[in-house]
This record gives sequence, C-alpha cells and structure tokens, in this order.
Amino acid sequence: MMEDYGLLKKSIETKFGQNIVNSRTALALVESITVETDDCVSFNTIRRLFNLIDSNQKKMTTHTLDLLSRYCGFRSYQEKLNHNLSTDSWRLINDIGFVSSYSKSDFINLVDRLSQQISRDISGLLSLGMLTNELLHLKDETKLLLLFDIKIKDIYQKNNLKELTNCCNIFANTLRNYKFVNPENLIALSKKEMFVRIYIHHFIDLGFNKNFINFVKNMDDSIFNSTDYAFKYLFLDRYQFLTEHTYNDENKGLEIGYESLSNNFVKGRWIASTYLRDKAFRFNKYFKEGPTSILLATELLVFALIKNDFETIHSVCINYNPKDLWKVNWHIVNEKLILELFLVLDEFKQKGHCSKVLKEIDIYRFSDNQCLEYNKTIYFYIKGIINGFSNDIKIDFKKAKKRTYLSALKIKNH
Repeated sequence: MMEDYGLLKKSIETKFGQNIVNSRTALALVESITVETDDCVSFNTIRRLFNLIDSNQKKMTTHTLDLLSRYCGFRSYQEKLNHNLSTDSWRLINDIGFVSSYSKSDFINLVDRLSQQISRDISGLLSLGMLTNELLHLKDETKLLLLFDIKIKDIYQKNNLKELTNCCNIFANTLRNYKFVNPENLIALSKKEMFVRIYIHHFIDLGFNKNFINFVKNMDDSIFNSTDYAFKYLFLDRYQFLTEHTYNDENKGLEIGYESLSNNFVKGRWIASTYLRDKAFRFNKYFKEGPTSILLATELLVFALIKNDFETIHSVCINYNPKDLWKVNWHIVNEKLILELFLVLDEFKQKGHCSKVLKEIDIYRFSDNQCLEYNKTIYFYIKGIINGFSNDIKIDFKKAKKRTYLSALKIKNH
C-alpha cells in the first residue's frame, strides 16, 4: 500500500484549490503542475498518490516527491519535511485546509498563530502563501483583508529573501488571474502595509497583470519610506512608457534623490526614467562595479531599445564583461539574462557579427516565470535585428508580446 504522504497531499490540494477526488481533478492537477514547475508528473502517479487507483507501489520516487514539493513552493521534498517537523506547523497547515468554516474570531486567532510561527521560523511564510492562495480560491475577500493585518517583524532582512519570494510564488498566479468580487477590496488590499511589503516589493510581475498595476496605483504613499515612494511612481512611469511610448515631463519618483535610494532595483528604474527626460544623460555617472550593478542597466537598455537608441545601448554594455556575469546572485539571474541579450546585440551592432549566438542563452531555464513572456519578447526582437525579421520570428515576437506590457516595442527597419 502506498505511503500516505498526508501533509504533502494537503499542501498540493491547498495550492491547487480543489480536493483530488476523481480522474477529472487529477488530470487538472497534472496540467497545473506542468504549468507551475515546467516539469511533468504522470496522470497515474497522481491517481496512485491520492488513492484513486490500486497500486503495489509503496513509495514515490525522490524525483517525484521533489517535483510535487516544488509545486507547493519548496525547493525539495526534504525542505518540505523540515517545514513539517514541528507540531505547530503541522496543525497550522491542517487548519488552513479548513479555513472556509472558520468564524471571524477563529480566523483572527489563526492569523495570530501564523504570525507567531513566522517570528520563530521565517519558513512559516510558506504557510502564509498557502493561506493566501486558499482564500483566493474560496473568493473570501473579507478574510483575505484580515490576513494582511498580520504583524511580521524585520521583513526585509537579507536572509528572508528566498522565503519571501517562495511565499509569493505560491499564490501569485492565482492572484494574477483573480477577478475581485468587490473591486473596492482590491483597493483596500493595496493599502495593507504587509501585503505591499511581501507581494508588491518581492514579486515584480513583468507579464500581463492588471491586478499588479492596480495594486501599485492604489498604494498608500504615507506608510512607506522614500525608496518605497520612488518605487511606486517609477514603476508607473515605466508602465506608461512601455505601453504608450509616452511619459510625463515630471515624475514624483524622480523627486527622490538618487543617492537617497537604498535599493538597486529602484535605482535602475530611476536611471531609466532620468534617461527619458535628460538630453545630457550619461550612464557612466551612475555605474558602479559590483555583483548587483546589472540592476542599474536592464531597465535602461529596454527603454533605449524602444527608442532605437543603439548609441546608449553601447554606452551601457561597454561597462560589463560577459566573463564576470557568472558571479551574480540567484535573485538577479533574470536581469543577467536580459543583459546577456543586449551584450550580443551590441556586439552585432559594433562588429556586424556575434561571438555568442542567441540560442546559447537559455531564456526558458533562467527566466522567472512571471518574466518569461517579457524576456521572450525582447529575445525575439533582438533575434529579428540580428537575423532579420522572418515570418516565424515575427509570429514568435507578436505572440510573446501579447502577454506583456511591451506595446511600445515595435518592429522597425534596422
């Protein structure tokens, strides 16, 4: 008889949003796992796990357990097991599965327990992600708003980054496609400080996500510091330029001095917005060597590509040595990918050929899921400049572009 794997199954069903009770739900889960992990699990494996068919198999393979754990937001099955070690953690996850029956007072108590767990072990953020996802599937917007009254100390500590991004990964796709029953609840959620600090500040969605844009637009300026304030208005500036190829003469984000910004992602946006408005702009004024210097360039490079400004692209690319890119941290691999594409393009523009071919840059492996279509759009556009815009490249480019906000990037003669 198959080992029970009860906690893993509960996590899978919570992530999926349905109980696996028949072949229809099992098949839908298989498809969801493929989309979320870019890996495959067989239909019969899922049916065996949820006891929908008889089997002599006693245990799942390590590969399958790791894959199913990644679907739930963990890096491996061992990490999932470690997360379940404490009784409190087990009980909390169990209770999340029955949250639909909770009264308001019971739910507030659950949120308090969750807050305490996270204060003891930051990996408890995964339970927060599971609970958020469950409430979205239930369309329980009242409890969703109560959830993000949660208190979490020192949320921006450097060692918390993986847990924060994993928390977001669990519910991000559900939230991207979610239609609020009451539109006022979207606005109310955007004003919840902990929701902004967890989701908006740690899950930058470059795909087609109207909810994300509306959250940013409705954020409350008064509860954040100058870097957070700049983030909001520079992000909206970016959105306007990428969708309309226009920008306003002034932007509130640029009112914050560059040296006052404490985050390199925000600094990169500040540089790109300044480029749009400053005719005497020079990238060298802001460039500083180091493992995070990539973040200063990637937004600017895309803006310059839209403006067909290959001179600026070259002035940025000459500061980066492709041989040094292996040094970057895991959380900026997506930005490294963008820079690699532009280094190939710049070499082609300067020399008429490329020492590194585009197919060597694996956009599917190194793209964050929420950035994949954005990266593909840039990839196919650059490929068209280098190889010529064949019908196939045009089709691939337009198909990817439909799922992003890169409306301003249009095929031109090069």
